[in-house]
Amino acid sequence: MSQSYDLQLAYALGKPQAQAGFKQQTSDFIVRERLGFEPSGEGEHVYVQVRKTAANTAWVGENIARYLDIKEFDVTYAGRKDRHAVTTQWFSCRLPGKQEPDWAGFDVAGVEILGHSRHQKKLRRGEHAGNEFEIRLRQVQGHDLEARLEKIRLQGFPNYFGEQRFGRQGSNLLAADALFSGQVVRREQRDLCLSAVRSYMFNQDLAAQILAGAYADQCVAEFQWQLPADDRAAEAGRKRGRSRDRENTQTRGRDAAVTPESIPRGWLYGLSRQENPALQSLEQRFPDWCQGLARLALKAQQRDLWVRPAALTWRFEESDLLLSFGLPAGSFATSLLREIVDYGER
Repeated sequence: MSQSYDLQLAYALGKPQAQAGFKQQTSDFIVRERLGFEPSGEGEHVYVQVRKTAANTAWVGENIARYLDIKEFDVTYAGRKDRHAVTTQWFSCRLPGKQEPDWAGFDVAGVEILGHSRHQKKLRRGEHAGNEFEIRLRQVQGHDLEARLEKIRLQGFPNYFGEQRFGRQGSNLLAADALFSGQVVRREQRDLCLSAVRSYMFNQDLAAQILAGAYADQCVAEFQWQLPADDRAAEAGRKRGRSRDRENTQTRGRDAAVTPESIPRGWLYGLSRQENPALQSLEQRFPDWCQGLARLALKAQQRDLWVRPAALTWRFEESDLLLSFGLPAGSFATSLLREIVDYGER
């Protein structure tokens, strides 16, 4: 394996010519996690909803464990949320036989307790339904934005893993190289680097298919006739000249993203009981990684290659572009943004 990795990927709509600033302020990136279910109100796990500003998810979990005087592994969450953002998410805390915590004394900078409830099961990674985003792109310069946004609204975008999955300058991939060569890797980084190599291979395979012309027309046709009823109504309203803002109030709470059964799926490398040409192709292209993953007995998994955002709306405030949309769990907002503008993250 090379000691440097190209994280550049093919664009579904061609590289955007417009430019914009991203995450210039913490409030430019707002994320709200949707569990997809309501805690039952009873059980040995306390679910606590937190709004954090400029705070790391794992760090918040550590502070919750410290406050409750329990082990860190007894505090779990569905997914890591961006540090440089305002994010709302749930944590579960295992407290069998203990009284309800008094959250009034929890005082951590940048962290606010919004609510809490009991539940029978702990919160596991990827168990939430999805996330809702409100994003401000600043000082947008360029053209063709409306056309790109309309295509993404109808067609969707490649379901790439975001660059943050790979660490700074691919550091998680380099850690995987070290792990598979027999070197010692910190326990907390082990899962990150295993996830990174599987994600990298998925991205490369999807990018190759896009470069070969796959999905260019197929997904447009599928999504246009499979729009949910409320989206069809909103589409008819737009044709009659109604405001796009209305769609936001009509559709804002429904499950994020439409993923019809006909949407193709790709593979996250792992062991499979049956012969699989796609996995065999990855073994030929990434032999060291695949051998390392096989030794660890990871099972192959599938992931949608394409995703359409739910309730995608947009408006301009002078030179800033404000976006609102929902995505299913595991999909990255940055993979949508890169199809719209060439953004500079700060």
